[in-house]
Amino acid sequence: MRLKSGDVIVVPIVKKMVAVAGNVRRSALYEIKQASSLKDVIALAGGITPAAWTNRIQIERFEKNQFQTVLDVESDKKESVPDFEVQDGDIVKVFPVVIKDANVVYLSGNVYRPGKYEYGKDMKVSDLVPDFQALLPETYFEYAVILRQEPPNFLSRIIPFNLKKAMDDHGAPENLQLQPRDVVMIYSRDYFEPDRSVFIGGAITAPGKQKLLENMKIRDLIIKAGGLLEEASTERGELYRRVYNNETVSTEKIEFSVGGAMEDDSKNNLVLKKFDVVFIRNKKGWEEEKHVELRGEVVYPGNYVLLEGETLGSLIDRAGGFTKDAYLPAGTMTRQSVRALERKRLDEYVNQLQGDALKVSSEMMVKQQDPAAVQSLLQQQEIIIAKLKESESMGRVVIDLTNKTQYRNFILENGDSVFVPKLVGTVSVLGEVFNPATFKIESAQTTVKQYIEMAGGFKESADGKNAYVVKANGTVITRKNADILNYALFPGDVIIVPQQLEIKNNFKVFMDSLTSIISISGLLLSAATIVIALRK
Repeated sequence: MRLKSGDVIVVPIVKKMVAVAGNVRRSALYEIKQASSLKDVIALAGGITPAAWTNRIQIERFEKNQFQTVLDVESDKKESVPDFEVQDGDIVKVFPVVIKDANVVYLSGNVYRPGKYEYGKDMKVSDLVPDFQALLPETYFEYAVILRQEPPNFLSRIIPFNLKKAMDDHGAPENLQLQPRDVVMIYSRDYFEPDRSVFIGGAITAPGKQKLLENMKIRDLIIKAGGLLEEASTERGELYRRVYNNETVSTEKIEFSVGGAMEDDSKNNLVLKKFDVVFIRNKKGWEEEKHVELRGEVVYPGNYVLLEGETLGSLIDRAGGFTKDAYLPAGTMTRQSVRALERKRLDEYVNQLQGDALKVSSEMMVKQQDPAAVQSLLQQQEIIIAKLKESESMGRVVIDLTNKTQYRNFILENGDSVFVPKLVGTVSVLGEVFNPATFKIESAQTTVKQYIEMAGGFKESADGKNAYVVKANGTVITRKNADILNYALFPGDVIIVPQQLEIKNNFKVFMDSLTSIISISGLLLSAATIVIALRK
């Protein structure tokens, strides 16, 4: 129809609609004619999908704007849609097929290709597992099962059988006949023997647990563990084996020749059993190579292999002695065992402080003191203990390298480190002085008093009577063994002036004690840092 100017096209509102949902090609709302059937509506939706179950199509219908009813439209003919008239507002639901895998059996477990298989008439286990190539290694043949659900209650039932007999003889009773939806389970040997292992230790490349294989011998285990180390004895090997006597278990020790086992001597290369423990001992007198480090002003610095019973004097002689620039009073030595011991003692001390802090806090709470003061105490305790935990142990061994008779016979240990710096011309003043600093040492000014004055003198909070000196080699000089203010200093020495403690009450005693400890620790750490800087 040709349109003209002023024409009006009217599209009326839809009058009758039906919703189609579920297993159809296109779920949507559809407009229908006055008289439409269920078949027409599903055709509008593109038809049903292959997964649709057409035995029952459900229609939800509104009756006279009063209530909603449900109508189940059933069909005796599969894959067909019943002829049923639909009405405005109907909701058509097409449900999916729920019965799946009706003609399958399942294979699971220690097989190469698990999964679903088509069920055939008179199908047996041998049809599902035709040969041994279908099985993974370490299959357990003595026990396999079929899981079956039988009507009317469809409770799962387990049917055990011997897989080896079923595969060796297809006519044997063990070759059970299958039913649809059966699950055939093939087990691994590890399922019944989960810990089939042996252990090897000692002079071996990769000590530890190894899986016990069939007919494994000692030589096989040694090779599987990476082979023998250089220190391994060719004579001394030990095998520990569990011996079962009814309910009693004991351990038997069997000695063998390692060399004989590696040559496959039947007397020594024994067949292993589950839980056996093999140890390969070291050669007599074998020890790990030990090292000592010499740094700084020695003729030949570097790492040295430590000889048996070697002393510091003999090692310095091996290194060519000291250079002409060596400043022996500042020589230092560190030791790993001392560092570990210091760390242990520091940890013990921190634990003790934590207990004391908790005790003081509890006493203050019992005495109902100011909560703000208690909170402040706890915060200070946490800060102090955290600083102690963060402090590092140096492992320093104080030794005087200026006196050869003192260090000549000093026995060295593995990991020792000796450092001899060049001559340093400085002295440091730390702690409660007005200007903590490092000063160039002058021949005309050598006493502690002179350098404290150069640092501005004591603060009001300084405990001048208890000032002390940390020598460059770590030795501490206090007023107990010297007139500290008139003590003559040497290059690299550090003067430390501690803080004076003011005792007022238990709370103050505790906090000032801890603060003093931290202050002294910090000063010592600062001194050590300066010494390290001077070394560099």
